[in-house]
Amino acid sequence: MCDVVARKDAISTRRDEGIDAFATTTRMRAPHVFRGFASETTAVRTWRDAKRFADAGQGARTTVLTSREGARGAFIKADCDANESGTFEEACEAIFEHGERVYARAECTTTLAVEANVGAVGEVFAEDVALRNCGVWFGAAGNVTPLHYDLCHGFLIMIRGVKTFTIFHKDDFRAMYQRSDRPELSRVNLDAWYAGDADERDRFPDFEDATPLTFTLYPGDMIYTPPFFWHHVRTHDGEPAISVLVPFDLGAEEPVHVSHLY
Repeated sequence: MCDVVARKDAISTRRDEGIDAFATTTRMRAPHVFRGFASETTAVRTWRDAKRFADAGQGARTTVLTSREGARGAFIKADCDANESGTFEEACEAIFEHGERVYARAECTTTLAVEANVGAVGEVFAEDVALRNCGVWFGAAGNVTPLHYDLCHGFLIMIRGVKTFTIFHKDDFRAMYQRSDRPELSRVNLDAWYAGDADERDRFPDFEDATPLTFTLYPGDMIYTPPFFWHHVRTHDGEPAISVLVPFDLGAEEPVHVSHLY
């Protein structure tokens, strides 16, 4: 039996070391954690105060995702009801005051970007950050983003709460049981599979051949997930989480992985 908890944590480095090595050892090749990357930012220092966070994002366009019945609290937009009519302040109230089991994405306004020092991510990637593509994600304790991959280079800055990433190499795609209509989404329920659910294991026996790496992120940490690397994200119980996602498009010389062509 494969035990995800027993798998090793991936390499993490101090901020400066990670920047120096990124282009030659990490980009497109492997996930990476930059410990303490944003620990001195205004966001990490102040966004634990829900009112301060709501004030910083006042007026930001916000989409609230609600998990549909049977989704077991999983949040991926394709499987959720999306409400774009509410405000940033209302989403903050729902999550931080009422503890509603929802997940919200807000545009990363200039104020939010400055307080999270989003521009520093561009130093790592050696490209300017396109703020229009960035998002501030916040949701309830215990929320799960199920197994999927992205077509972009993704940097996630952890601001509040704790999240654990479980990441699989892009070449593990044959064990991921991709959806026929959405190749970037897996049909495997990782939590159920690793809990030993007999039905889940019977349906997806090849998943045992995939090798996970686990990363636990704390406020101030940043994780890089390469394009086409499968990942599952769980917000720990105890408190809601806030993170900032900074994506970069594939370069012209960076090929689309075969998994996306299925």
